[in-house]
Amino acid sequence: TRLCAVLLAAILLLALLTACGETSTDLTISVVNRSGQEVSEIYITTTSSDSWGMTRIETPMADQDTVQIQLGSFTEQELSEGFNFLIYDADGMQTYDTALSEQVFTLNNGDYVVLLPVDSEVSLDITPTYNATNYDMLDAPVEEPEAADEEPVDLDYEDEEPLPDISAFVGCW
Repeated sequence: TRLCAVLLAAILLLALLTACGETSTDLTISVVNRSGQEVSEIYITTTSSDSWGMTRIETPMADQDTVQIQLGSFTEQELSEGFNFLIYDADGMQTYDTALSEQVFTLNNGDYVVLLPVDSEVSLDITPTYNATNYDMLDAPVEEPEAADEEPVDLDYEDEEPLPDISAFVGCW
């Protein structure tokens, strides 16, 4: 029985040491709202999760607000699988098209997640540093070019001289 107890203790110790080998990393990010509208809910989850869980912000974020979010501790495996985002506006409507919630984003501790205008080609920008001036042009109104008062010029290329033959100068050297 003494031998069985020693073997059982050794197996238990080995199991505990194996579990200790998997480290986890705390993950805190800052979300910056540069979407041009109020954001009422933000859901962030690992790609392997079946549920969105609770919203990650306590109060709505006005445009240009920044909030720090502690996402928790994650294993290297979970971090490498990536994260999904789901974002709602003040009217409770999904802010970005459904493709955002299906995209996989890599996050690192201390990253800034910048929510970009809804009509931009990219929904959000993930960066290790944030400089507001890099995003100020996104907020600037688009100026329409002034209408020209002149009549369009009709270009007639038939009066032009033919171009010289440069075929001897093109190709592989």
